Amino acid sequence: MFSGVGLADLVADNGTELDEVIFGTGFNGITDLKVGPDGLLYVVSFGDGRIYAIAPGDSNGPLGFGATSLPVGEVGVAYNAALDITGGTPPYVVSIISGALPPGLALASENISGTATTPGSSAIRFGVTDQVGASAAKRFRLLVVRSVSISTKALPLGRTGRRYASRLAAVGGKKPYTWSLLAGTLPAGLALDLTTGRITGTPLSPGTTDLTFQVDDSLRGTAQKTLTLTVN
Repeated sequence: MFSGVGLADLVADNGTELDEVIFGTGFNGITDLKVGPDGLLYVVSFGDGRIYAIAPGDSNGPLGFGATSLPVGEVGVAYNAALDITGGTPPYVVSIISGALPPGLALASENISGTATTPGSSAIRFGVTDQVGASAAKRFRLLVVRSVSISTKALPLGRTGRRYASRLAAVGGKKPYTWSLLAGTLPAGLALDLTTGRITGTPLSPGTTDLTFQVDDSLRGTAQKTLTLTVN
């Protein structure tokens, strides 16, 4: 009985006689509702013998995008963001109407994922269509920043018994940064502030040491650099 294609996809309204919703006032009548293999409700018109499909009433609200903005991405860092489709009747088909995702990123269902390879700002208009043909569109801007790196070229010379102060610097990524010492040991009397990247204190003895520092940003970007610290 349900092998044919419905000729009308209409939303049933429980507050109105079903034959009036589908055909208008005065129609002679329809058969009882039957569920087809596609999950839609079907009826047969007594007047013309045709099968009509009735879309279930939409209890999820109007079709749209739940996401209000897209998170910032960083070159070389895994990216994942959801457009968060809401309302309408699943399943959804999401597409890009205009613009393009940054290189390295791809759209799958309602999720954007991948690893961006190029910094920049992209304006993208997404569209979504649901099972019963309703559609919606929304424009987003996606910013990708360059990867974080340590910009300090060298550490200043220290002197035994004298106050020492220097600061590690980073560029790119997204603040705040967090610092750590991956390899090597600071001279006795010196300490690294993990929040500010400042190295301060009073060195107790002369010597030269290689130190490997790491910086982590708020987007999970990371970079390392080895610097030499000499105390006379």
